[in-house]
Amino acid sequence: MLARAVGAPLALLTASLGYLVSAVAVLTLRTEEPAGSPRGGGARRLRREVAEGVRWVYGASGLRRLAVATHLWFAANAVLVVVLAPFALRQLGLSAAVFGVVTAVAGLGALVGAVASTAVGRRLGTGGAIIAAHVSTVLGVLLTAAAVLPGTAVGAAVVLAAGQAFHGVGLGTSNSHEMTYRQAITPDAMQARTNTTMRSLNRAVVVVVSPLAGLLAVQVGQVAALLVAAAVFTASVLALLFSPVRTARIEEGEGPGAAHEADDG
Repeated sequence: MLARAVGAPLALLTASLGYLVSAVAVLTLRTEEPAGSPRGGGARRLRREVAEGVRWVYGASGLRRLAVATHLWFAANAVLVVVLAPFALRQLGLSAAVFGVVTAVAGLGALVGAVASTAVGRRLGTGGAIIAAHVSTVLGVLLTAAAVLPGTAVGAAVVLAAGQAFHGVGLGTSNSHEMTYRQAITPDAMQARTNTTMRSLNRAVVVVVSPLAGLLAVQVGQVAALLVAAAVFTASVLALLFSPVRTARIEEGEGPGAAHEADDG
């Protein structure tokens, strides 16, 4: 609605204020952190720690399948992010204001997913909750592609909003469980390197896939590109479904190694 009222550039400028507030909030946090021991070595030590993180994530840690599934998820989401706006605004003919409301539904879905994540985890286990969340995302993207079917702007907006809702629920449900699984089987000394390795490679996937997604949409059309995204999201589900992650169950208070014990059981 703001973009419609004052134009996209000014609307984008106001978004920077939100980041500024976030920065101030973090800056003013009051916490005491123990001083670490001086660590020399410079670039050589950094390369060694990067290598240690990669070996841990893709080695014997048990995180490899989750890491691969997460990379696939980010690849699929890169396609979705690139295609969604032109699909809604150009092909479906939605206004900027309606598109804003539709995408806001994803935020509401994420809130619902986050609130329900504990109950879902108790019911399905940690691995089951992650898989169910990704299935919700697949359904959301299929509904997004199906928004071309109603033939009217109102019908398209409703179907697109439903797709965004399912996608949001998947996001809200999966995040906490994926982090729980990752942290539960990672020793404290490796937490930072594990997080850095997975997040860096996830972002690298976005860098590579996003321009390819734009080319894909130009060559085969936006609906076909969305179906490709749904297929890659499905590959992420299958990667987890046929892995030890499927039976992982992390209970409250359990530390490193808990997921392995759950898998063995």
